[in-house]
Amino acid sequence: MAQVRDKLCLLGVLLVSLWVAVVSVQYGLANANSYAVDAWHKRWQQNLSSQLTANNLDVAEQVTHDMLAWQNTHPHYQVLAAKQVEWNNFFKLVLASETANKSILKKHNLLKAQKYYLRSVELRPTWPNTYVDLAKNALYRKADSQEAMHYLGMARKVGENAPVTLFAYLEIGLSLWPELTVAQRTQVAEALLKVEQHDFMHRGLSQAMLKPQFKQRACALYLLAGVDYAACAKA
Repeated sequence: MAQVRDKLCLLGVLLVSLWVAVVSVQYGLANANSYAVDAWHKRWQQNLSSQLTANNLDVAEQVTHDMLAWQNTHPHYQVLAAKQVEWNNFFKLVLASETANKSILKKHNLLKAQKYYLRSVELRPTWPNTYVDLAKNALYRKADSQEAMHYLGMARKVGENAPVTLFAYLEIGLSLWPELTVAQRTQVAEALLKVEQHDFMHRGLSQAMLKPQFKQRACALYLLAGVDYAACAKA
């Protein structure tokens, strides 16, 4: 009996060790693929004309597929998959010369990206960046303005003072200004004042001020609040 028990224990240890080895390999391969996908996205951000090509896009698509095949319960991998769909969408709508039914394709791709973002939120509900991505996705889909503001509200709930949340309130909130409730307009104004109060956010605000509509509405809010912002004096 003792020998049988020892053999069963040994077998159990071997099976557990095998399981750990398999899982470790899966995580390792998924992680390697995620770095590759992220690297492609950064290249495209830096140089669209030479890097975002049909061939490179196909390679990144395959790597994204492999990443999710190895590990599909990591929230960051879901975000990378959503970004990949958005890059694919951009290429086919803007850079590709022969793309049929662009409006249908755009809606299909953005809804596909939304599913990945929602899955990421489900896996990691306390990360404001993904709620911001969902808000931008709603804006690009031309969904009801309250859908975008709902996701911004969720970002505010988990990261009220995070720069990504504050700038999203400015970018999206000011673009939807006529459609916002009084409470939502107050939140946008609060975000604008917080950004102005922190020097490390001024560069991002200066870049946003290059957009005429953004500048007009932001400066109007600063004027109401009695804030003397330099860029507004040049309007």
